[in-house]
Amino acid sequence: MLTKYLVILDTCGVQALGDSTLNFIINSLKAFCKINVGEQNLLVDEQHRIIAQTLPWLYALIIAEQLLFGPMVLADGRSYSLIVIFVILTIFCILRAGYWKFNSKKFLNFTQERKKRDLLSVSVMSVVITLFFSVLAARWYLETREPVQLFVSFSVLVLSVVGAFSLYVLPVASLSIIIFSSVPILFALSTIGGGYLNALAGAGAATAIFSGYLLIRHFKNFSELVLSRHRLEEEKIAAQRVAESVERLAYYDALTDLPNRRKFTQIVRKFQKGTESGKPGFAVGVLDVDGFKAIDDAYGRIAGDALLRQIASRLLTINEEALNNKGIVARLGGDEFVFLVPGLENVSQAYDAGAVLCKSLKNDYQLSDISISMSFSCGLALFPCSDSNPDQLIARADLARKAMKAKGNDNVGVFSLELEVAHLREAKVKQALRTAITDGAVKPWFQPIVRIDDGQIAGFESLARWHDEKLGHVSPTEFIEIAEQSQLIEQLTFDLFRQSLEVAKTWSLQTKLFFNLSAKVLVRQNSVEKMLAILEQSGLPASRLDIELTETAVMQDSELAQLKMQKFKDAGVGVALDDFGSGYSSLGQIRDLPLDKVKIDKSFIDHICTDKKIRNIVRAIVQLCQQLDIACVAEGIENLEQCGVLSDLGCEFGQGYLFSKPISAEKTSRRVLLINAA
Repeated sequence: MLTKYLVILDTCGVQALGDSTLNFIINSLKAFCKINVGEQNLLVDEQHRIIAQTLPWLYALIIAEQLLFGPMVLADGRSYSLIVIFVILTIFCILRAGYWKFNSKKFLNFTQERKKRDLLSVSVMSVVITLFFSVLAARWYLETREPVQLFVSFSVLVLSVVGAFSLYVLPVASLSIIIFSSVPILFALSTIGGGYLNALAGAGAATAIFSGYLLIRHFKNFSELVLSRHRLEEEKIAAQRVAESVERLAYYDALTDLPNRRKFTQIVRKFQKGTESGKPGFAVGVLDVDGFKAIDDAYGRIAGDALLRQIASRLLTINEEALNNKGIVARLGGDEFVFLVPGLENVSQAYDAGAVLCKSLKNDYQLSDISISMSFSCGLALFPCSDSNPDQLIARADLARKAMKAKGNDNVGVFSLELEVAHLREAKVKQALRTAITDGAVKPWFQPIVRIDDGQIAGFESLARWHDEKLGHVSPTEFIEIAEQSQLIEQLTFDLFRQSLEVAKTWSLQTKLFFNLSAKVLVRQNSVEKMLAILEQSGLPASRLDIELTETAVMQDSELAQLKMQKFKDAGVGVALDDFGSGYSSLGQIRDLPLDKVKIDKSFIDHICTDKKIRNIVRAIVQLCQQLDIACVAEGIENLEQCGVLSDLGCEFGQGYLFSKPISAEKTSRRVLLINAA
């Protein structure tokens, strides 16, 4: 089967010859060989390179052939015009040989079109020179019929075969040489006739046909080699692209095109090596978009992604303008970004860098037709004083960010050892608290609420207390906050509620239980129903229970709080508003809530004896409670003077260290028994 890779038959030779018959033959040959014309350009570079190597030597053979013909022409007395043609042709061959020999470096910069023109000229000249020598030799032999001319003819034929195989990469040129060199000479031999001449012509024809077949086979092998090499190069390029894609997926964020955490840690390690050679330190920072979830929920995922891309673009701009692209910006995931600022060596520099970054990012962002204003918080950790591990640097920077954000008084934090100690303490408390709740180690203690006018105990407020073998006494403020953050608060609340109810059952029927309910528990679904179910299981009458809700918890969602407070009221449970005055509720809002008691915050009682304005505020609260038939309890009474002022103002109940500190369940029960006995 003939090769399908004769890819430039229509490029080299056909245009120059303009022979319709030859064009028809070549097109038929292309159709038979199923040539893919679209692959022509793949071979041009390699064809041009091989031709540049072989053509100078071929021109040298042509010059030698002319030197062979020249003396014979002179000896035969031929026309001197033929000698002139030989001379011109020799000069032309020398020039062409020089062109191909000495321009090899320039060929590297040639365009495809320029190389095609060079190959076309080779095809044309090969046909012209072959016709010139073969026709000249055949005519000369027909005229003289001398053996020496027969030798010349065959030498021309041999040179043509050599030339054809030298130009095998140009199939039109090589096949044309075979055809146009053999036809005139073989025609001359067959015309003269004779047994041995006819046999010689037949052998020459067979040789020409076999040479053409070999040329096609050679070109097929050449084409397959070139195209195979091209395929290998394409596969190599494809493999490189796949590797690059895999690397990009592994090391870059698909949404923002920023480096991801894995890539960022690699970059941090490079910066660490730089500091070992004497360069100044650097800071790693974590940046969080405040309120991003609300934006994402309100405007949709597409808008949220667009916002993150804008933030990433602005971070890159800040890096370019403020740090001359010396810093690094990456995305951790979600709405968190991480950055590296070189040249920072102390806390003050790190804080200033974070403050500038947050301020620069605070400008408005455009989402479709909506302009929104965003705020940011960030934490930074210095290398090497904070840590040497990249992941630890990121974690400690994030710890600094969360600590400052929790305090609510700043949006920039820098890691310190104090933060680390507090973080470790929190982790230990959290872990120990899980076990303590499961084991029932968190116990309710009780502080009495007394009638100010006669000192009689009206009830006890249940207060959580926890003593751990390793941690010692843990403050309620500390472990309750941790419980709220770690989703343990509901389990802790229900456990303390059960224990408190069991203790309250041992008291007299007139003694009530006051139990605090966290805002985190209040907003949980079915939280009221669960507590009422626990109350029913305990057997304590609902009338002996008051649920205390902080003012802050009620004001977070007043409608939901009012609905849940009413459920308690409907079940016969009393409802008290705790820490009144510490939040933002007004006196008028007391009227709209289903309350049985109001507990005035300790901050008012501390200054009630010395501050007339505070005393007037307390008087107004007490009078409003009296008008609404709501009991009023003053918290934090520590001395008789405070108690006396509150009595003068008409406050009905009091609670504080003046009467008793919180005591254990056992002591509470004994105290109640003693009071009853008295």
